[in-house]
Amino acid sequence: APRVSVGIMEDSAFSGVASSFILGTPAVHLLQKAAKLLQQATVHCMTSQRASDLMEYGPLDGLRTYREELAKFLSREYKDDVLSDSLFPTCGATNGLYLLASQYFGPGDVVFVEDLSFLMGVHMLSKDLRMEAVPVPMDENGIKTDELQRLVDERLQGKKKESGMPFRAMVYLIPVYHNPTGCCLSDDVCLFRSMQ
Repeated sequence: APRVSVGIMEDSAFSGVASSFILGTPAVHLLQKAAKLLQQATVHCMTSQRASDLMEYGPLDGLRTYREELAKFLSREYKDDVLSDSLFPTCGATNGLYLLASQYFGPGDVVFVEDLSFLMGVHMLSKDLRMEAVPVPMDENGIKTDELQRLVDERLQGKKKESGMPFRAMVYLIPVYHNPTGCCLSDDVCLFRSMQ
């Protein structure tokens, strides 16, 4: 089963105190800065002429203007065309993970997870969606691809899809600024293609 990491918080009011990293929340001083920025943004929006729009439900696929601006930004960053109609904003990465996993996988399907990983994500996949979480060891470069390949071969050899969903397994990775280790996947790990 995935492990719970306990460490020392050096950058908070609890300096030197062992604390659980289960929630994965930012340091207290960063949250205080964010609160000030959110307060300023709220005042700005609530005093605009379109303040009443803030209290409306938005379209299910996100605001058109937001998706168009996001598509422009992503097109520049990826140096490739990104269509606004192909974007589906979510309430965050965890919400996006839940939406994807619940549509493509079912109870009993396998999810290979980094050992250690973001506990809320692993909990959601293994407890809420009842997927089988298989921890894969990590090193300073991220997930150990040789171990991932071994576990894929071991766990999926001859295994049939049980859920009736399109796929029988997934790999859950946090490739950039991994939570809780902070590592970024190396180029070698990013180029690894085990799942075909």
